[in-house]
Amino acid sequence: MARVLLLILLAVVAIRSEAAVKRIEAVEIDRPPRIDGVLDDECWKKAAKVDDFIQEEPEKGAPPTERTVVYLAFDRRNLYIAFECFTSNAEKLQASATRHDDEFFNDDHVEVMIDTFRDKRNAYIFSVNLLSTKAEWRYAGGRRERFGGKSWDCEWHARAKKYDDRWVAEIAIPFSELRFRKEKSAVWGINFLRNDEQHEEEDIWSLPGESSHDPAYYGELVGLPTEKLVTIRPLEFKPYLTANRRIEEGRLGADVGLDVRVPLPSVTIDVTLNPDYAQIEADPERINLSDIPIRFPEKRPFFMEGEELFRTPLDVFYTRKIVQPLLGVKAVGKLGGYSFAVFDTLTEEMEEEPSANFLVMRLTRDVGERSTIGLLAVDKEDKEGGNRVGGIDFNLKLPLDTGLIGLSGQMAFSHTSRESEKSDLGFTVRGGWEREPFGAHVSYQRIGEDFTAEAGFLPDVFIGREGWSVGFGFHKPLKSRVLRRIGFGGEYRRGRTLEGVKTYDGWDVGMGIGLWDTFTRVGFTKEFRTDPKDVEIGYNDWSVGGFAGWFPPKYLLLMSEFRVGTRDEKGIVFLTPTLILRPRQTTSLMIETQLLWREAGADQRIIRAVREHRVPPEMRAR
Repeated sequence: MARVLLLILLAVVAIRSEAAVKRIEAVEIDRPPRIDGVLDDECWKKAAKVDDFIQEEPEKGAPPTERTVVYLAFDRRNLYIAFECFTSNAEKLQASATRHDDEFFNDDHVEVMIDTFRDKRNAYIFSVNLLSTKAEWRYAGGRRERFGGKSWDCEWHARAKKYDDRWVAEIAIPFSELRFRKEKSAVWGINFLRNDEQHEEEDIWSLPGESSHDPAYYGELVGLPTEKLVTIRPLEFKPYLTANRRIEEGRLGADVGLDVRVPLPSVTIDVTLNPDYAQIEADPERINLSDIPIRFPEKRPFFMEGEELFRTPLDVFYTRKIVQPLLGVKAVGKLGGYSFAVFDTLTEEMEEEPSANFLVMRLTRDVGERSTIGLLAVDKEDKEGGNRVGGIDFNLKLPLDTGLIGLSGQMAFSHTSRESEKSDLGFTVRGGWEREPFGAHVSYQRIGEDFTAEAGFLPDVFIGREGWSVGFGFHKPLKSRVLRRIGFGGEYRRGRTLEGVKTYDGWDVGMGIGLWDTFTRVGFTKEFRTDPKDVEIGYNDWSVGGFAGWFPPKYLLLMSEFRVGTRDEKGIVFLTPTLILRPRQTTSLMIETQLLWREAGADQRIIRAVREHRVPPEMRAR
């Protein structure tokens, strides 16, 4: 195995892209533009300009239906980008997302992608739609962390405006919000994307490989004097004081806390003392029909910076396991070809959980053009003992003429010292092949009986088990107003205990189709699984499930997941009808319902309503 991995690494290092790389040279300006969606500022006349876009979908490499022009300039504090998106019918422009970090599922929008280290693995993505709704996220370590997995926010500015024959978006990105090396003759990776809903197109400047956001295929941004750019952000100092009435003690109480952020060009240092998370949005209640718990995203500011670095194939560290931090220190950054994160947190003692100290260290190294290897160490200590996990992981990519081959995996060792000492190993590996519109994968995982990751997300149904899976998929966007996209796929999975007792044997097939403003996905699943607490008890279940949604250009969205079949060999019906009303660009109302009917056991019903009002950019306080 070691020789095979070494050969793969050498092959990755040897491979180089032969395609011509597009280039844009930044132009420095003396007076910044007003970010208002109007291209009347003098600076745009001297800015760098590109308009040689091509289709990414549905006909990769074909000329776009509509013209798009991008302007780029900078001063010592900000990078400025403007999109001029021409259209033959402005009445058909559409956008409905109004919440920050919303998914622009059916919106006309534009995106800027920036790889500041030119490592072809990581990037900052900035998106804005026709309503000036913004979303920012990271493409991290070759993995897309968008929508539902976003763990990064920053301060940047954007404004869009609609005209009779075009729409315009102006963007200002502070250099202080980005991490990069200060050096002469710096070269960044950059790409620009336009989503043209009217023609069902995704137009892009630098043609990507298997993903429109893959930094390996960005063009080059040159001409930035990075050694002279202003990257110093003010020291963020956020004290807080909250008062509360302690009824049992008949007196008033108070909590005092402090958050400090020290931003440096390549490193960010965070310190928190008795943090206040009272205003963090609570996790919505969900009905779970799986033996695997729901993995909720991280929302607490202290844990969000660099959170994507801690995600490894075995998921041996999950920041949500740190329930009530009292004191924390963290440093995240990139130096040369190394990305790193160091994390130390002390938690409060709770009724059923003793005070604990979490020390986490993460280091990744770029290998070749597109691959990485990494080390992760997690140490949890409390008065009852400790748990330590360490491991090595890899993410290798080989772009070949026959498609993109990927191989990722992790081997980890755990040692737990509590009432007794125990140690064990965990291992997982996944291989895949992609060549649009096809894809396939195979995976294997083995977790020892005594492998323990107390600070990770490893459900009990994986412990002391091994299993494998194989699957395939097909996805094709189509240039048709009627049939917009089509896809199908399937997967077979099998699992057993380390003693050889079968615990899972199942398969599923499904297909998805987009017609007009609707999308429907339907699949059939047949499975045998054992009870999570007793492998002597088994269930044979089946289900038909999927998703159906209607996404008209304006005013409302209607969607629902559905599932009909059996669970524990008892009949179930599950629905999640959701209605989103958007009577105006600044107001939305979402009514989400989850309904579960059981043949045996109690039915469940959850109804959630959320009303939002968006403050227009021109009303922001200064």
